[in-house]
Amino acid sequence: MVEQMSVFIYLMMISFVVSVFNWINNDQVQAYQKVFCVYLFVTVLVELVAAYLYTIRIASIPLYNYFGVLEFTFYFYMLYNLIETTRFRRIIKFIGFVYPVICILNIIEAPKDEFSSVTYAVGALLVAVMSMVYFYELFRSNKSVVLQREPAFWICSALLFFYCCTFPYYTLTNFRITLSEKANSTLMSLMD
Repeated sequence: MVEQMSVFIYLMMISFVVSVFNWINNDQVQAYQKVFCVYLFVTVLVELVAAYLYTIRIASIPLYNYFGVLEFTFYFYMLYNLIETTRFRRIIKFIGFVYPVICILNIIEAPKDEFSSVTYAVGALLVAVMSMVYFYELFRSNKSVVLQREPAFWICSALLFFYCCTFPYYTLTNFRITLSEKANSTLMSLMD
């Protein structure tokens, strides 16, 4: 099973350990950071279960479809706590309630062996836009912030980078199935 685990799983494990140390060694940890630590733990568990399912030749697509709903809903919660503008917070709160309901209905209606690329695409775009709103507020703020020591800055930077890079790949997942094996393996090698 270890050889089947991608670099992504190891990075998630390292992120989880760092977040635990931050929680233990920092008495000013905010609530979203504590929840983020728990979220990273759940993410590592999901990735390990998916790796195990792969080794016993069971599809992990339903697992990832439902986890994706949890993932994006968590990011909406986190970004809601980071963004200060009342208007944007109301929009994020609305999205945080509507998005999971629509996604669950979409997953239930879709074939069980098909990745819910629409759900992923919408979630990735929303998280990227919300991250940009955070940066807009941060750079327009009058208070001085040391970015090196600002966890929210690094989390939003990672979210923006990750979802901008993976958006085209995962959005086209169902299209990739129709590609030749060589073209598909070339695309897959980019993600590992």
